[in-house]
Amino acid sequence: MEQPEFNDDLIVRYLAGEVTEQEKQLLISRIGSSAEVAEHFLVMKNIWEQTDNGAHNHVGMVSDGFDKVTARIKKNQKHYRLSLFARRFQQAAAVMLLPLIAVSVYLATTSTPERPLVPVTQELTTMPGTRMHTLLPDSTEIWMNGGSRLLYTQTDTDNRRLVELTGEVFFKVAHDSAHPFMVHTENVDVEALGTEFNVCSYATDSLTTVTLTDGSVKVTDMASVSVLSPGQTIIYNENLKSGRLYLGNTDKNTSWRHGRLVFKNEPLINVYKRIGQIYGLKFEVDPKLQNVLFYATFEDASLEQILQLIRKSTSLRYLPAESIDGMSAKYIIRVKSGS
Repeated sequence: MEQPEFNDDLIVRYLAGEVTEQEKQLLISRIGSSAEVAEHFLVMKNIWEQTDNGAHNHVGMVSDGFDKVTARIKKNQKHYRLSLFARRFQQAAAVMLLPLIAVSVYLATTSTPERPLVPVTQELTTMPGTRMHTLLPDSTEIWMNGGSRLLYTQTDTDNRRLVELTGEVFFKVAHDSAHPFMVHTENVDVEALGTEFNVCSYATDSLTTVTLTDGSVKVTDMASVSVLSPGQTIIYNENLKSGRLYLGNTDKNTSWRHGRLVFKNEPLINVYKRIGQIYGLKFEVDPKLQNVLFYATFEDASLEQILQLIRKSTSLRYLPAESIDGMSAKYIIRVKSGS
């Protein structure tokens, strides 16, 4: 029987679920025998996933000005995704849930406590309003929220697996007691061996939040060291240079990875701050509205749907969005009291 050829086209067809069993085994074999091929596969897989993120349903907008700007944002996002995708692939196909067996085989043969880590550096980013679910080279499973950047490094001279993070990521860490897993943010460091936790550290926010759902993590900031238990959250305030430990709110802090945004009696100003982080927007909220409490859960809702539902349940109006330069957010939306 003629052997299938290994090239980028085989990876693309695998991601689209269009390979034969023989072709799949060839890909698994090549990934398991070459760190270079495994890293290339991860790069192509992440680009593939990025091109499918951020699809939203169209609904009526609350103002013509806002409608024009959000349409422009979508157009720019779509153009970016397509151009990025085109640089790697010649054809597009329907995206399926990706079997993780190929990467798992490679990782199982290289990242074990008995063997040194294979040198790898990988950078991942998510566009505003998108989410990514993928594996790191050590088989740690991650969910990345919109507007996040993650740099993963493992070397053959350092026994740590190191992540540098700006934004928000939920980690399901692959257990490896010989190689501690470290997450570094601007204000706190998190150390774990095999556990599940969420880190939220956007550059636009003075608060860094670490929420533990399983296992144990050590959180180090400028003033103290804390060991968290499941169900605990620590919030570090950059302005106060201190952190506070809280119990509960685990679902509220981690449900975004399943497409849910949860607000439980949250001041409206905090609601818009959270939306702005994920979608790369800046909101200027009328002082009359800042302390209005808001309670809602949005599930797989688009930005337009979220803003429209908030408007309908409160006495407010949106002014036309404005483009701004020199800031991390590209657009500003002013929220005014309707009274």
